[in-house]
Amino acid sequence: MKFGWGCLLLVSFVLLFGCGVNGEVVLDMGEAYSTLYYAFSAFCVPDILATWNCTACQHNPYFQLDTVVSDKETGTYGYVGYDPVNLTVVAAYRGSWNIRNDIIDIDVMMNYDYEDMPDAGVHSGFYAGWLALKDQVVQAVNRLLSNHTDTKRVLCTGHSLGAALSGFTAVHLRNILPSTIEVEMKNFGMPRIGDADFAFGVTTMLPSSWRMVHLCDMVPHVPLDVRFHHVPTEIWEYDVGLYKVCDLTGEDPTCADSIPPLQWSPDDHMVYMDVPVDCCGPCKD
Repeated sequence: MKFGWGCLLLVSFVLLFGCGVNGEVVLDMGEAYSTLYYAFSAFCVPDILATWNCTACQHNPYFQLDTVVSDKETGTYGYVGYDPVNLTVVAAYRGSWNIRNDIIDIDVMMNYDYEDMPDAGVHSGFYAGWLALKDQVVQAVNRLLSNHTDTKRVLCTGHSLGAALSGFTAVHLRNILPSTIEVEMKNFGMPRIGDADFAFGVTTMLPSSWRMVHLCDMVPHVPLDVRFHHVPTEIWEYDVGLYKVCDLTGEDPTCADSIPPLQWSPDDHMVYMDVPVDCCGPCKD
């Protein structure tokens, strides 16, 4: 019944509130590029992040790195810091880059022991990756909020596996942080990370969040298991410089779901907003 009730609730929510809530998701191009570069900066090794002088880093020049987070067993990796221009704490994660990440990616069992949303099921591998970083991330976010009392927002972002981790981060932070702090998930090339109940929960908890899909990117189409359901709101980059804000179901048939499987492309996964993923340094570990 988990999947059935989740679908029913999600469809009902869209029918009742679709226009109003969907209107909250507006693609600000300046913010989208800034977020993209935060996501791509996560592909840099700690020494380069410490200098904040990589190609992607230079697009957010005033950012202040607080800490690099990582876990050897899962190979998950990211960073947390503060953006003084936008009064924003940023948590960003690297996409898949090693065999340990691949093991997480292919662990597609559904886990119903999910503390942040007890009625929802989530991707076991991605969730394990988040749990491996959780304490490091929460400590860094709390430290930054304590040091910057004028903070207005926490932004969670990433690409690919990093996008999956950013989703779990945003949900957890929304649960534990004061309502006065806005929490957003904005990411790129995100796979499905939970069931319909999870998607409905994200819709209500993180209404201004979005995930971007570049044209025929194959990663957002997995896992193929029908128990999994995408979180809204999809922003479909259907051509260079052209974007569509999709509906609140998370599985809009007129957006990326309209692309037939034979056209799914790994190449489209490695470029977003006409910017290629750039490994600035020895990313493999």
